[in-house]
Amino acid sequence: MADPGDWRLGGSATGLRSSWDAVAFSRVDDHTYIGSRMKAGKLVGIETLVLSPDGKTPTTSVTGDAPGGRQQVNSVAVYDKQ
Repeated sequence: MADPGDWRLGGSATGLRSSWDAVAFSRVDDHTYIGSRMKAGKLVGIETLVLSPDGKTPTTSVTGDAPGGRQQVNSVAVYDKQ
């Protein structure tokens, strides 16, 4: 993963990304990152990324506001590098 820090979305965001316009990542340890999703300077979600020790399996979990802020989103995704 690139160095942690503040990332801003460019262009026009659609779908779930329209619910946030910036994310700031912090490294917890060698395999874990926490991201704070922001919309217009307000915290709207938290993203956690955990890489397996071999670096082949990232797992992400996200909790926060859906677009429009009318409901909460909670999701977990596991990816496997082939």
